[in-house]
Amino acid sequence: DDLVPIGDCEIPLKDIYHRVVFENQVEENELNEPQTQYVANSQKEKENEPEAIEPRISLEAYLEMIADGERRLEYHDGEVIDIQSATEVHGLICTNLTGLIYVCTRGKGCKVYAGDREVWVDSCHKMFYPDVVIVCGEHDMKQMSKNVEATINPSVVIEILSTSTEKYDKSFKSRCYKKIKGLKQIIFVSQIEKFITIKTHSVLDERIWNEIDYFEDEEMIPIGDCVIALKDIYEDVTFKNQGERASEV
Repeated sequence: DDLVPIGDCEIPLKDIYHRVVFENQVEENELNEPQTQYVANSQKEKENEPEAIEPRISLEAYLEMIADGERRLEYHDGEVIDIQSATEVHGLICTNLTGLIYVCTRGKGCKVYAGDREVWVDSCHKMFYPDVVIVCGEHDMKQMSKNVEATINPSVVIEILSTSTEKYDKSFKSRCYKKIKGLKQIIFVSQIEKFITIKTHSVLDERIWNEIDYFEDEEMIPIGDCVIALKDIYEDVTFKNQGERASEV
């Protein structure tokens, strides 16, 4: 039902996509049919989504799978997504971000989590594991099961992109994150080049998310109430198949 402003016009989004069938997209009326589920390592696996585990399962069964904390599995309304092990570059960027944000927010009523904080989005019926989560102020948790508590009010979520998940994170995940009440920023950090995209929720119109790209070493990146140099986020990072270090000017 969204109205899309184009020039002086406002056009319903559904009309723009009228009669369009997306490639590899499952029809809405087929979502609950067994034949629509996709299987790990299948050649029919959806192009823009990470690897799924067969079969579709209940939320209760999923919560039992993650109760011991040994595996990072995301829940997507019946589908379980196995989060792949991080690369060295991914790990360095995550460590840099977490450390820089922690120093900036220490004593200011914010908590910083790296990789292991479940975020539940009730309106999407999905559980995510952002690479970095910032919660400022009161931390609201939902008791999902006896052993699993999930954050429901992150202030900032940060995803470090990989080639296999970039489209998925920037489209499907991003749309779901935008439904979190009180979320201020969604941040995407590339691990193949120095490039950061920040989506900031407008304080004037809740429908609007302003998007800015950053890619110069000396640019200062606004993350929550912090301002961090792009070059510091990529300190000690050497990109794959690239001779120069990201920390060099």
